[in-house]
Amino acid sequence: MSKLIYPTLDLYHYDLRSSLGSSEDEKENFLQKIPETEREQIRQSDKIFDVQYKKLSKPIEFKEKTAEYPLQGYYWPMRIGDSYGLLLDCSIDDKVNPQPLETIKILKKTIKEKLNYQNPRIGETWMISGILSPDEQEDSKEIAKKCYKTLFPKGNWKKNFKGEGELLGAKIFEIECYNIRLEENLQQNDENIKIQDIQENQHLVIIIHSNQKTYDESCNFFDNWMKLFCYRHKILFCYGQSIFLKQKMQNEFILIKKSINSLKKEVTENLNLNFLAELLEELEKNSTPYTINLDLFIFQGMTIETNLYSYEASYQIFLQEINNKFNVDKSNLKFLERFSQLVSKQYFLQIQKDTQKFEKGLNLLKTSIDTINSLVEVKQAKNQESFQNLATFFGICVAIYNVFWDFNDRFELLDSSNNFKGIRFIIFSQLLPFLLSQKTPLIIIVVISFVVYWLNPKKELIANSLILTLKNIFKSFSQK
Repeated sequence: MSKLIYPTLDLYHYDLRSSLGSSEDEKENFLQKIPETEREQIRQSDKIFDVQYKKLSKPIEFKEKTAEYPLQGYYWPMRIGDSYGLLLDCSIDDKVNPQPLETIKILKKTIKEKLNYQNPRIGETWMISGILSPDEQEDSKEIAKKCYKTLFPKGNWKKNFKGEGELLGAKIFEIECYNIRLEENLQQNDENIKIQDIQENQHLVIIIHSNQKTYDESCNFFDNWMKLFCYRHKILFCYGQSIFLKQKMQNEFILIKKSINSLKKEVTENLNLNFLAELLEELEKNSTPYTINLDLFIFQGMTIETNLYSYEASYQIFLQEINNKFNVDKSNLKFLERFSQLVSKQYFLQIQKDTQKFEKGLNLLKTSIDTINSLVEVKQAKNQESFQNLATFFGICVAIYNVFWDFNDRFELLDSSNNFKGIRFIIFSQLLPFLLSQKTPLIIIVVISFVVYWLNPKKELIANSLILTLKNIFKSFSQK
């Protein structure tokens, strides 16, 4: 049976503290993972707005005893920028005797119980470390494989093993299982979605030491691991969020495209003002969430870029501290560079390409809204012009009507004076009575209207106005 001396399991656990749109609830959720007696002290230590890296307390130690093994460990809460980090350490309280690898299950169970089986809001990394027994026949890599299968019984070493290196003479191995598990057309509110619903993010680092000296020396670097893993998980968290937003925008654009197709059909067939107004309202309704989600999508890409820079910087500082503190060249952590290359060449590049695609969709949406607004304005202008022409034409008809009746009144006065002879008598006594009879004004108005109709290019508009005017005049005569 394979064994390790002083097997230790560490969990680097990360939660949100403050981000765009976050609330005080994020802080309280993190504090629920800390022993209640220490929470107020951590609240008092966590009042600074902008902090790069800060230990919120001293290690909060605990000791337990199972049926077979004495255990020891500690909580250590950290503040890393806008995130929380929690290092939860648990080991067999025996630095001398080799322990079977099955003890790793006990350590994992203890850590999970300390966290009340709560998941991280961002992500987490497990780290197994121990010292090879002097009489161990298997090499470090075989021991690492068995440690992995003990911690994750369903894990696939061949598929998930990513690289190996060396830290102060100790052998170090990285195993990762990362997959997008977001269901198609997931019907869930944003408030209820968890990162575990979007992605599977299982990350493990195993360090096998050859002696107690290298084990003790490696304990100097937990700050470096804490920062490095934090930036790693923030990148994957943002990438997972971008996948969720991408799905939402694709579904939203389906509705937008449907409205755009309706607009094309409306333009080619007719211009119904009510339909255009409904279409405009529908497009503006769908454009709001699409625009917001696109802004959030771009924000995720910017956050990935920032944390990628921080990851690469932390990696370089890690290497420098190893050389500065121990002045040795027995470390090889190049396997950690694989992740930054993956992010820059795949994740970040994909978000940039998707951003360009969705921005084109937004431009199409804005163009469609502008087109509808223009069509509505043209239609309203035509309706207004029609109304003005109708009012003008009706006013002319009324004026002509009044002029003729005014002449009739004047003729009656002139006729009563008996001072007209010859041609004047003929005009005023014979012609005007005929022209000013109650039917003649209608005939004259109709003639004038038709002349205007034929001379005006807007014949349809004039015809409609004429019909309405004649109706009003006939109604007026019927009332007399």
